[in-house]
Amino acid sequence: MKKFKFLYAILLAFCILMPQNSKSQNKTSTAKNPVATFTWEDALCSNNGRYDPRKYTANQLQNTLDIWMHFGIALSTDATVFSAKQIPKLSMADLTKEYENRKQYFDTLQIVDTPFWNKIKELRIDELEEEYALKKITIQAYTDVSVLKSNQFSKLCPPDVLQALTSGNDNELLSFWKIFVEKECTTNGSPKDCENRFYYSNVNSPNKVMEARAFIITFGWWNPVNRKLREARDSDSLNSKMEKEFNQLFTRVKTECEEP
Repeated sequence: MKKFKFLYAILLAFCILMPQNSKSQNKTSTAKNPVATFTWEDALCSNNGRYDPRKYTANQLQNTLDIWMHFGIALSTDATVFSAKQIPKLSMADLTKEYENRKQYFDTLQIVDTPFWNKIKELRIDELEEEYALKKITIQAYTDVSVLKSNQFSKLCPPDVLQALTSGNDNELLSFWKIFVEKECTTNGSPKDCENRFYYSNVNSPNKVMEARAFIITFGWWNPVNRKLREARDSDSLNSKMEKEFNQLFTRVKTECEEP
């Protein structure tokens, strides 16, 4: 009888322990394949991706998304004016301080560590350097047009604009100013009001040379050069490649889009 009770106790203990051991194995199995979720939005769609948190963190994914989407990269310090009266408000010191802060941001930015995304990070740093250089030259040009004669962006500026700004001939500058304002104002919703604002209200001003310079630098130098730089950076093929590479960081991506 004692022997029977002893065997029964062993069997009972074995039955009790079996489910606990099974549950422990399930936990271990789950821990071997952890899954996390990351959500993000673009212009029209909401996206939800599942990923392995052992490979990269949510913060790294967010930073990688940011360098894809250009979030927080551009310099916001003004480098252009619409009137000569605004020129003294331009600040090289503010621009340089913001640039240094952005540079430090990139130096410490942790992204998904792959050759592709590291290359994109280098590209964004190059863009930052390029934007800083262009804004610095533009601010200087309002008071010293000679900086426009020969720099890395000069070839992107329309030749007639560059000639008018750097000729050193005020009469040539003023003649070009009238023609250029009329040309630019054709795309304005109210061409006559545009011409009055930027030309006729200033043509008899003792500060008319500076007014002419302010308008031509902003609309004839900055706008075309900045536009061409942006077009070169934001190619559709590169953007499609970045989208593909970002989606490949996830084991599954679900996307819901609104009608355009």
